[in-house]
Amino acid sequence: MQKHKTRIALISPNDRGSYRSSKFVTENLGLCYLWSYLEKHDYTEIYVCDARLKYLTPADAVKLLLEDKFDIIGFSIWTREGAEWCSQFLDIYLSYRQGTKIVLGGYFPTLQPEKSYEIIPQADALVMGEGEEIFYQLIKAFENNAPKQEVQGIAYWDSESQTLIKTPRPPLEENLDRIPWPRRYLAIKMSSEDEVFLEGSRGCYSFCTFCAIRPFAGFTGSAWRPRSARSIVDEIHSLRKQNPDLKTFRFIDSDFIGPVNHERTIEFANLAKQELSGIRFHLEGRAVAVCKSYDVLKQLKEAGVYRIYIGIESGSQKILDKMNKRTTVQENIDSLRILNELGIDGTYGFIMFTPWTDIEDIDANVAFLKTVGNIQMNKFFTELLLIPNTPAYKSAKKDFPISLKENDRTYYTYPSLNIYIDRIRKIGSILEKTRADFMEKVWFSYRGIRNAVKQGLPFSEDYGKLSDAMCLDIFNFCWQRAQQRLDLSEEEIVQECIEAFSPQVLNLFRDLSNRGLIKISSFSADAHLLQG
Repeated sequence: MQKHKTRIALISPNDRGSYRSSKFVTENLGLCYLWSYLEKHDYTEIYVCDARLKYLTPADAVKLLLEDKFDIIGFSIWTREGAEWCSQFLDIYLSYRQGTKIVLGGYFPTLQPEKSYEIIPQADALVMGEGEEIFYQLIKAFENNAPKQEVQGIAYWDSESQTLIKTPRPPLEENLDRIPWPRRYLAIKMSSEDEVFLEGSRGCYSFCTFCAIRPFAGFTGSAWRPRSARSIVDEIHSLRKQNPDLKTFRFIDSDFIGPVNHERTIEFANLAKQELSGIRFHLEGRAVAVCKSYDVLKQLKEAGVYRIYIGIESGSQKILDKMNKRTTVQENIDSLRILNELGIDGTYGFIMFTPWTDIEDIDANVAFLKTVGNIQMNKFFTELLLIPNTPAYKSAKKDFPISLKENDRTYYTYPSLNIYIDRIRKIGSILEKTRADFMEKVWFSYRGIRNAVKQGLPFSEDYGKLSDAMCLDIFNFCWQRAQQRLDLSEEEIVQECIEAFSPQVLNLFRDLSNRGLIKISSFSADAHLLQG
């Protein structure tokens, strides 16, 4: 078959995110899937630029892309920060290369298409949701000068009507094995210490009000779609053939196990035991499923699953119900207990503040965290982010004067129900934004302890208890002063906290560093953490 001559650049913008997310070094799996899908259709002139991985400014990236000439540039955008990076890139690039077609895709363009066009008016089209086939059809339309409205699953600005036109979404791909494995650009260079992302399924069968999965994919019913166990294992074989050092794989699915029968999960466990000895897996699941899947989890443990992440979210039943989590506080506790009994490291997502959180909810959250342990410091200050087009966003918008979050304008925030909650939220914001030096050491200490758990080191439990107690003490210190010391500003409370706990934080960090458990990726620029 004749190869296409269309030259395509796929770009992941440099949106660093928080001090935590900026430390994760991995591929943009969405671009990897687009790359392989286009190659399947005989597009061979493809260039991938991960500006986040390379810490590129927009001007830096322009210099790289001007070394060649591209017909189409596609951006994979998660946040408003990423969209603004793309806008700056295009302001420079299009002054040199007019006529290049510009396509936006990812969560931010899909969930906020109007805002995306406001930030990036140079875009020719937005790809909505899962983009492999849609992007391919859009490229063909560009090549044939066909009307864009004939392409399903896109949005574009109509200059005549001055409106954003959205075409109907196409059906979701039901058989994920038909989609070729992602073409990798980083995994082949990773070390044995790095974690490789894998996709084992798409979609979700749950209906959590705050989650963006459903509005992104464009479905209303249950649309959890798995890859076959054979396909997943074969992809791992392929990756390890290219890079034998790869030992740890993380499934990015919202729920690897799935909603009903577990035949495919058991098949994966059996194949992994037979063919992937020594390989470790990190996956995600739901508390209710964990409580009902003991035997399946036991087989997954034997197959190399060492860690399972659960979206717990709250220790308050009122808030769980408001989120439509369809679980109970006790089920959340039981799920983590079951994982602990099986020797699986149970980590979890947690949201301290929501539009509906009151003092008793915070107290319930603190009691819950104390009960289950394995506490990440940032969980005490995590706010529910209101994502446009989600039920939580629509509900909060009716009840509160919501506004764009000051330091992350991708999402919306809301007022607190009382002055004490407002103060503790401000304290958390100050710690996160201006005292990253302190928070980073707490965060990397937590990751060091999880490394010790992963390796089965005997002292990991003692370190875990020490870290849990320290994090609880830090939060309780701030929470009590927020309620009792109205004479102190939030900045003064933060300073008191830093002075009180810095020696303890630094000692724990140094102990874990000296044991070789603080792992800084060879692709990361975080060596400064090992100083001081």
